[in-house]
Amino acid sequence: MNIAARIGEIRAQLLENRARLHDAPRLIAVSKTRSIEEIRCAAAAGIQDFGENYVQDALPKIAATRDIKVNWHFIGRIQSNKVRDLAQHFQWIHTLDRAKVAHGLNRFRHGEPINVCIQLDLEADDRRYGVQANKLDALICDVESLPNLHLRGLMLMPAPGKDEQALQRVFAEAKGIFDAAKGGVSDPDSWDTLSMGMSGDYAIALEAGSNCVRIGTAIFGPRT
Repeated sequence: MNIAARIGEIRAQLLENRARLHDAPRLIAVSKTRSIEEIRCAAAAGIQDFGENYVQDALPKIAATRDIKVNWHFIGRIQSNKVRDLAQHFQWIHTLDRAKVAHGLNRFRHGEPINVCIQLDLEADDRRYGVQANKLDALICDVESLPNLHLRGLMLMPAPGKDEQALQRVFAEAKGIFDAAKGGVSDPDSWDTLSMGMSGDYAIALEAGSNCVRIGTAIFGPRT
């Protein structure tokens, strides 16, 4: 099955969630390690959003695809020395997890504000990235004070190795936190993105209420 056919199958699944979510979930094609040819093929099949994990790998792809209208989402760990590039070349950041990075993005962003999601950590493990739930309100308040950032919601990446029941629990917990936070943000209408679900678990994430999925292998096939 080629890239276009895989995208067609995934879109059909996403459309089944339209009635419950009022719109089809956003589909981000994770193009980490993928070629520019593969990215162009996905774009030709209707993909408008691409996700990258590493700034140094993403910049050549962004430069080589300026002739097509797509949005670039950063979904990897943010390094402080890459903040300038993130602010200047991406439309979305899904992994904001600390105020220092937020202020750096705000300083280097010019023009239209950059869309940001705060990465949530529900594992209570200092080795994992993200903001724990009891510290979320403070970071939301900080981000909302920055004019060049447009706060859109939350992102979750569960720890690997979870079975289906564990995934259901963690996705449901994230949805509960997302809904609760909406009542406290200054612009509830903009709090519209719950980014969770990848190739192996996006069906479970959608059932829990995700409206933005990040899919690589199920679109492009196994990595070589």
